[in-house]
Amino acid sequence: MKEKERYINSLIVPFHELSELFYPTLAPKERRNKWLKQLERSRNFWQQNTERKEAQEQLKAIEDSISEEVEQQERLEMISSRFFKIINKPQDDVEKALSDFCHIEHMFANRLDALCLVDGIDLMRLQRECGTYLITCRDITLLMDYIGSIELAQKYIDELPKEEYIEQSKQPQPEPADITRIHKTISDENIDILFDSLKKYIEPCDKNYFTFAFNGGTRPEGYNGMKIKKTLSDNLFVYLIHELFTDGSTTNWKVAHEFGIKDPDKKRNNYYNNNDSKPRGHALIDDILSQLK
Repeated sequence: MKEKERYINSLIVPFHELSELFYPTLAPKERRNKWLKQLERSRNFWQQNTERKEAQEQLKAIEDSISEEVEQQERLEMISSRFFKIINKPQDDVEKALSDFCHIEHMFANRLDALCLVDGIDLMRLQRECGTYLITCRDITLLMDYIGSIELAQKYIDELPKEEYIEQSKQPQPEPADITRIHKTISDENIDILFDSLKKYIEPCDKNYFTFAFNGGTRPEGYNGMKIKKTLSDNLFVYLIHELFTDGSTTNWKVAHEFGIKDPDKKRNNYYNNNDSKPRGHALIDDILSQLK
C-alpha cells in the first residue's frame, strides 16, 4: 500500500504550482499562517525585552516581515481569482488553451480519485500530506461515471479508514460542501425564473421535482428523475448547468444527471472547442441567465 501511495504522490506533486494558484487558501495559507505565528512569538519576545539594544531593530524587521507575508497572501488570492475568471471565460486562443488544460487536469484528478477509492486509498489525505491539491472535494456523480454506479462509489468512500476520512473533513475548504453537492443552492426567486423559462422543455413539468433536481433537499414523493425534451438539446442544458455552477475548477454535474444527461463533460467538450466556446443556439440560455437575480 505504501508503495502505491508513493507512486500516487509522484503523480500529484507535478501539479504543485497549479495547486498554489487554484487553492491559495489551503496549503499556501496554512504554511504562511505557521510562519506568521513564529513571527508573532518573536515579536512578543522583543516587546518584553525592549531594554536590549537591538530590540527596536528586531521589532521593525518583524513588522516588515508580517506586512510582507500578508500582502503576498492577498496578492496570491487576487491572482487566483483572476485566473479563475480567465479559465471560465477565455477571451483568446491562449486563454482557451489554458482553460482546456485545467479542464483536462480536473478530469485526471477525478479519475485518479476513482482509482484510489477502488484500492482503498484516500486521495484527499494524500493531497493534504503533499500540500498539493488537484481537487478539494468529491463529486460522486463524476465518480459514478468512472466507477460504475453511485452506490458502488459511495461504498468505496464509506470503506475508507475512518480516522483518515474524519481527519479530511477537518481540512479547510473553499466553501461548505458535501459529497454530492458542491455548489450553493439557487434562490427561490431564481428557481421561479428557471422553471418558468424551462418548463416547456422538461418532463414531468412539476416545480417541486424541478426544485429538488437543482437544490436537493427532501426527495419529493414519486420523484424518479427529470428528462429534457428533444426540443432542447443536451448541449444547451449542459451549457446552462456549467454557467450556473462553475466554481473555478469544478462544475457540479449532479443536476445534469438528475435530468438524465449522461457524460456531461463529454457534451461540454462537443461545443467548447468551437470558436465561440458556446453551443449552437446559446442565445436562448444566455437570455435565461441574464434574467437571474
